[in-house]
Amino acid sequence: MAFYRTAAEQGWVFSDPRAAKGAPGQARAMTEMYRQLADTGGIAYETIMQIKMSANGGGNPLGGLLARMGNMTAETTLESVETGVLPDTLFSPPADYKLSPKK
Repeated sequence: MAFYRTAAEQGWVFSDPRAAKGAPGQARAMTEMYRQLADTGGIAYETIMQIKMSANGGGNPLGGLLARMGNMTAETTLESVETGVLPDTLFSPPADYKLSPKK
């Protein structure tokens, strides 16, 4: 909850920042989703997300096409929950990981 609340407050974007800049409405919608997730006070056991495309102002042929073709629904259902301490190794890079500096 704290993670999503902070993400919403800071305006974090969990995708390519260029995509967020190109589709600011989508970025605002995702930020609102993070805020609402934080406000639930717990874990969502089932989530149904409906994504609808539209053209602002109307009269845009591409917007009309996207409105007919671009809508989608994504559903997720939580099947189990485990509690306990996570090992530090989950947050460490693999032992054979190497950085390759850019030239």
